[in-house]
Amino acid sequence: MARTLLIISMLLAVTAASAADEPLAEYSLGTSLTATVDLDGAIVVHVSDGAFSAPALTCVWPRTVDPRLQADPEIFVTLAREGDVYGRRGFTLDADDDDDGRVNEDRLDGRDNDGDGHIDEDFAAISHAMAAWNWRHGGRSRHLETYHWSYPHLTSLLAAVFTADEGSNPDPLRLSVPDAGWIQADEFCFRAGATGPAFVARIPDPASSGQWLWLGAAVLDTQPRRLATERVHASHDELTIPFLGSTQTIVLAAGPTRLQLAHTLAVAATLRDGVEDPVSGQRIVWLPAAVPTTIPASHLPAADLRAVPAGGFDLALNYTDAPQLFFDPDLFALDGVALAEPVSVAWAAAGERSSISLDWPPDGSLIDACHPYDHLDPAGPGTLILRYSDPAPASGRDLTGVLEDGRRATMPATVEALEVEVTGAAEPALEPGDQRLQLSPVLLSNFPNPFRSSTQVSYQIPATAGEAFLWEGEGDPPFDPRQRLPFASGSASVSVIVYDLEGREIATLQDGILGVGQYQASWNGTDHMGRIMASGAYFCKLQIEKWSVTKRLIFIR
Repeated sequence: MARTLLIISMLLAVTAASAADEPLAEYSLGTSLTATVDLDGAIVVHVSDGAFSAPALTCVWPRTVDPRLQADPEIFVTLAREGDVYGRRGFTLDADDDDDGRVNEDRLDGRDNDGDGHIDEDFAAISHAMAAWNWRHGGRSRHLETYHWSYPHLTSLLAAVFTADEGSNPDPLRLSVPDAGWIQADEFCFRAGATGPAFVARIPDPASSGQWLWLGAAVLDTQPRRLATERVHASHDELTIPFLGSTQTIVLAAGPTRLQLAHTLAVAATLRDGVEDPVSGQRIVWLPAAVPTTIPASHLPAADLRAVPAGGFDLALNYTDAPQLFFDPDLFALDGVALAEPVSVAWAAAGERSSISLDWPPDGSLIDACHPYDHLDPAGPGTLILRYSDPAPASGRDLTGVLEDGRRATMPATVEALEVEVTGAAEPALEPGDQRLQLSPVLLSNFPNPFRSSTQVSYQIPATAGEAFLWEGEGDPPFDPRQRLPFASGSASVSVIVYDLEGREIATLQDGILGVGQYQASWNGTDHMGRIMASGAYFCKLQIEKWSVTKRLIFIR
């Protein structure tokens, strides 16, 4: 067989530390993260900078052993991979390895499970690097299989299937992050129904000062989501996951950002479901679907970077059609040099004078951080605008971005320096019908978002044209960015109104004349009659004279 078999008799006194000296399997989950499957069945994710290594996540399966049992436990461990002899599966004609009319009936555990006198002659070898661990003691057994793929979009994911053959009440699994804390994320970061309960944790990246790595764990099962609290008992740094049956499936994942991690864990559920043969209808679980690796140039936006008068710069991605590729806002680089984290992300549809904006990173809002494009709702041609507070790059040619699914794309970039000249008292040439001129999305924000009881809406009446507007045209804007108060009068006519998705006015938060400055208003989810609204998405529109900008609000009752 094209695999290594090892049967070890081990005393109960063998500790996890000694067993971990030579792990059964080792998987790379990213630049700084490595997962090991130890000989005692523990899964440990280590974080390392090359000089040192420390456990960042530990998944253990405590064993309660009857002291009356005198026999030492027998532990079987082995490695396999997709396509191994006697481990073939999928849609191939020879998936029935022993030609007995059945497929994958002999689990990889060193035993004759189908009673034909042969050991492990027809099992399912899954993934590019599969490890099997089996523990037997006094007629009871436990089985663990871990799966890891070498495909670029799956390398940061490790799947683990635990099976207990010892009765109806096996000991629960325990997942701990000793130097961090678990955040329940399935309500926010993962699509409804995509996974069972899911949790994330953030740890420092030892390879990059000031940067973070994200770890995630999710239960993959078909239990109703109302049973989430039964599926996982969470404390600050430990998850206790009881068995509701004899099998428990866990996925562990890593990512440089929360957005990347959310996508990987969502993909895990699809991966678990596998692929269906359109002819026979047979479904093969844990079989990755084909993922295109090439990105058509026609799908990529045109990119340009422009300094803004107030400091910082904008990265504009101009789409001639509806966006088909969505980028992680935190992972752009210009000529190989990473851009800093943006302070806001906005979408301006072509032909519209207003834009939808999102503060970045969203303070306390997991849903916006994991699915920012749900908030921005880009449709049709338009421009995605990321604003940065750092000084604008002096030059650059190639912009590299990372898509939600981890693929990279490089597109030509134009860097335009904006030199400001003060021209005195000349009035700015502002035309509301000029589609190249957009009211800045940073003028309107709210916190928290989503919200339950109320949200604070913050809005700004700008002092200068440079603070007020984004110029989307060629060359310098047709006005002096330092010109004070870019509106017709010394004070502006201002309204802040909440609308539903059908455009009906729900609540008026401001309507009158205001001077330059910062303002706040509160909305508690009720309409102008005091009636509480249904959960869902609403739009808050800031109107300053003839200009407007819109932000999406998420209300949860």
